[in-house]
Amino acid sequence: MITFPQSTPHPYKKQTYKELESRLLREYDYEKLGTASDEKSCIYGLKYGDMENKPVILLSACIHGEEWESTYWTLHFFDCVIDPEKAEPPVRHFFETLRIRYSFYCIPVINPFGFEHSRRLSKDEVDLNRVYHKDKYAEVEIVKKRIAELKPVLVADNHTAEMPKETIGVGGLGNKNIVFLGESIIKSMKFIRGHNQIEWYREPVQENVNIGRGWISGQPSKSSHSVFSVIVEAAREAPLGSLQSKAEFGFNAILCTCLYADLYFRRGILGGTGKQVL
Repeated sequence: MITFPQSTPHPYKKQTYKELESRLLREYDYEKLGTASDEKSCIYGLKYGDMENKPVILLSACIHGEEWESTYWTLHFFDCVIDPEKAEPPVRHFFETLRIRYSFYCIPVINPFGFEHSRRLSKDEVDLNRVYHKDKYAEVEIVKKRIAELKPVLVADNHTAEMPKETIGVGGLGNKNIVFLGESIIKSMKFIRGHNQIEWYREPVQENVNIGRGWISGQPSKSSHSVFSVIVEAAREAPLGSLQSKAEFGFNAILCTCLYADLYFRRGILGGTGKQVL
């Protein structure tokens, strides 16, 4: 079991999208991926590492605009990859290892209009996480195009949810190793968080190409295997719904997922060994 002390991201508060955009342009190696469906907001991709020669881990957030908090813990995680000194001392060595082995790509806001107005849907009144099978929505096409180009080995998509539990959904190859991996991640997260109000699930939407993680987990990665797709759902409800609690869960869930995925990839489990070990 992977264990480490609870890591607490810095306090944050919501900005306007223009304020956030200014920070992205100032602080990161970025690329403009395209314009959102409001026809004015730009969607950005942030880069770290050698995208051509290292396996890519892709982080995304805020496809549902009222789940804006996910943007901030995702950016904090990405900051710690770029500069491990920004992480708390007990976990810095994990970030140093991850940045050596992987390149990282971050789409911090998929739905800029929703982020700006704290609403779930896009400007077009569309739930963008439910239309991955269609080729007509700007935000979804941007994400799909970049995933197809980068062929990441892992995609961690960050959300909040109206539920009293913290949740991690694991998708990918439909075998026992995925089940075992999901259970292992949750076991570690329960230890790290100090409570049992965390669940993992592999419900039918994991296979549904209409839904983001279903479509993503069916795509080929650079390793030629399907992308390992994870959804992080931080609870919006008390007692787990404070900004600090959501950030702590989201940040630690990404880190724990990346560490288990690293073991998963390097020990060849994706190659179909059938071994129930990590």
